[in-house]
Amino acid sequence: MTELLERLAGAVAALGAGAITGFVLPIALARPPRPQVRVEAPLRLRATHVDGSRKAADRARGAATANRTERFDLTFWNIHTRQILPLGVEALPAPAVLNRFLRCRVTGAEGAMHVEPFAIAATLARREGRRRVHVISGYRSPKFNAHLRKKGHEVAESSYHMTGAALDFRIPGVATPGLTSELEHTHDGGVGRYSHSNFVHLDTGPRRRWRGR
Repeated sequence: MTELLERLAGAVAALGAGAITGFVLPIALARPPRPQVRVEAPLRLRATHVDGSRKAADRARGAATANRTERFDLTFWNIHTRQILPLGVEALPAPAVLNRFLRCRVTGAEGAMHVEPFAIAATLARREGRRRVHVISGYRSPKFNAHLRKKGHEVAESSYHMTGAALDFRIPGVATPGLTSELEHTHDGGVGRYSHSNFVHLDTGPRRRWRGR
């Protein structure tokens, strides 16, 4: 009897340890769940002035916001490159921007553009309540200018386009004859009207007036 009890006790002990051959404990040890990590956007540190005040930082932040939300009241559209140049209220582009926008449409070369013809076109459009100006020609490389002359176009051999001093443009919604007439009375440089192509030529050279196709 004692021997039997000892054998039973040993079997029970073996069962508790999972050591009986062919027997697998059905209970798995449960691992604690991994904590879920929530990815947040980077924190934006609020800038402060060196004296600890926030006023200067707030002013700087307000100025930056104003720049991002600047209103544009006028857009120049280059009909050949299909690029647009928006202008802020009563603003003009930086020289590098203007040179790039008015580059030669064939060679891609840039010239040092005179801002006066561009500024006059912008002023006229704003005064007439128009929001777009079409640019026909700005800077023209000597190579492209010679090509146009060879093809029989009305292009001067020493065109002011080659020095960045001329702009050909139209203002949609404003009659080109009337626009030309006003410029002929107010502009001291060159003014030419091209009726068939419907644009005005404006340059900063000597006073000249002419009509083209």
